Amino acid sequence: MPFIGKLIDLQVNGYLGIAFSDRDLTQEDCIHAFSKYIDDGASQFLPTVITSPEETLHHVFPILCKAREEGGLEDSIPGFHLEGPFISKQPGAIGAHNSDWTLAPDLETFKRIQESANGLINLITIAAELDGAAEFCEAVTDKGVSVSLGHQLASYDDLSRLADAGAKTLTHLGNATPHMVNKFDNPFVSGLMHPSLRPMIITDGHHLPPHIVKGIIRLRGANDLIFVSDASPLAGLSPGAYHALGNDCVIDEDGKLYNPHAGHLVGSSFTMQRCADFLSDSISIPDDAIHRMGYLNPMEVIGHQ
Repeated sequence: MPFIGKLIDLQVNGYLGIAFSDRDLTQEDCIHAFSKYIDDGASQFLPTVITSPEETLHHVFPILCKAREEGGLEDSIPGFHLEGPFISKQPGAIGAHNSDWTLAPDLETFKRIQESANGLINLITIAAELDGAAEFCEAVTDKGVSVSLGHQLASYDDLSRLADAGAKTLTHLGNATPHMVNKFDNPFVSGLMHPSLRPMIITDGHHLPPHIVKGIIRLRGANDLIFVSDASPLAGLSPGAYHALGNDCVIDEDGKLYNPHAGHLVGSSFTMQRCADFLSDSISIPDDAIHRMGYLNPMEVIGHQ
């Protein structure tokens, strides 16, 4: 049975062919994508802008802000998620982001971007191991921005240092991680075992195999997890070949979205609703646990205690 209930999605990169990080983004496109995702995916969500040149960020955030306002969507869109550019550029950790556009954590750069976003960036993903990450984390959390750790090659000690500086969550744990890692000290195992950081996981059945999703829920418990869609701009479209986020992409019949040349995933083709349905129908997670992971826990991240 499909899950019925409110959902908050903390990671939506776009919808129906509209990319929130696109230099050609328009206000009309945004309002359309925002409204359709609210109808199809989640009652609230954070439009997510990924690693991009700073001039692109200064272009897209005012458009996102204006679309939110003009569409009367302030309640449905409580803010934005900036995923990068303060992430690892190393293969595997970089995922589908462009390594040429990554930066070391820099507070002045973030202040300029946040100004373009009218102060509405309330979640940012950074890599814990980068020089200056802890100082950056401490400074932005003092301003009310939630820090999540991801796209990284962080050790357990790196994660602990950032947790002490105020980081609270882990962005799509188990993804944007190299295939070849130290068997004990790697971002996936370290994040899974870290008691102070709440993992976010993508529950489309492709980013993490179903048995891994079920195992993570058993290990950490619903009170300590958040699920997200990581919806690609191609989410909501039919199976086929596309181009998005600088990648040639294919959506298979089962919804898997990947770059056929590089072999890596390119976000998800699922909405938050489909991710909730996967949890309910495919691995038999109870509705109260889905509600906790998909609504109550995300509420805490965006400031609704």
